[in-house]
Amino acid sequence: MSSKSSKKGRPSTKPARLKDGYYVEVRTKGTNMKIMMRSDTREGMMDIARKYEATKDIIVMGEHKNDEWVNERKAKQEAKEKAKALKALLKAEKLEKNPKPPKAPKAPKAPKAPKVAKAPKVAKPAKVAKAAKPAKVAKAAKPVKVAAKPAKAAKPATKPAKKAAKPAAKAAKPAAKAAKAKKK
Repeated sequence: MSSKSSKKGRPSTKPARLKDGYYVEVRTKGTNMKIMMRSDTREGMMDIARKYEATKDIIVMGEHKNDEWVNERKAKQEAKEKAKALKALLKAEKLEKNPKPPKAPKAPKAPKAPKVAKAPKVAKPAKVAKAAKPAKVAKAAKPVKVAAKPAKAAKPATKPAKKAAKPAAKAAKPAAKAAKAKKK
């Protein structure tokens, strides 16, 4: 067996879950490397911050509970309350600057005229059926002309000239070799 993990596939990209507690982020000055330190109490978090503040950059993260930052939750609630209060204030100021005149009461509507009964529909006379058209007479078929094609001439079955040329060429080769041998 190998010492590698038995899990296969792509590693998860889900961030690690933090324990409940109070967190401080400690960084070396001038770098982006950070370390998050946890404490169970608020006093412990403040002790960590005082211990490292001389040599490191300190960011107090606050309380983390149930996978949420408590101070962020409070900040969101406060922001919503402020937004509601601001909207109410703006609405009140707008009404003070441009007060709307009171609406005049609507006049009563005139009574509708009584409905008049419509005359009954008169039946239309039935349409007269059209006379049937006479059937079209078929045209007489034209006679088809058939032209007689001349028969093709038969080709000769044998080719004696080509077959006779090959043995003559073979006979010429040994004669050429004999002539070369005499010259030497």
